[in-house]
Amino acid sequence: MTGFYGFYDLVTGFYGWMTGSYGVYDLMTDFYEWVIDLYGWMTDFYEWVTDFYGWVTEFYGWMTDFHESYPRQQTKQHREAK
Repeated sequence: MTGFYGFYDLVTGFYGWMTGSYGVYDLMTDFYEWVIDLYGWMTDFYEWVTDFYGWVTEFYGWMTDFHESYPRQQTKQHREAK
């Protein structure tokens, strides 16, 4: 009988270690939540990078349009000034 209760204590102790405060179960769920949060941060960062790339290309397009029209006027003014 002592062997059975020793085994029972071992099993219940292991179960308590698995499910207790800061046990293996808590550590694994904390790690899982951290991985999910990391994935969320990475997707947010990817959205920020793509938005920033969109702003840069839009600014580049605006500057290209501005550059196509402005230098001709400036050179014409320089020619007239001479």
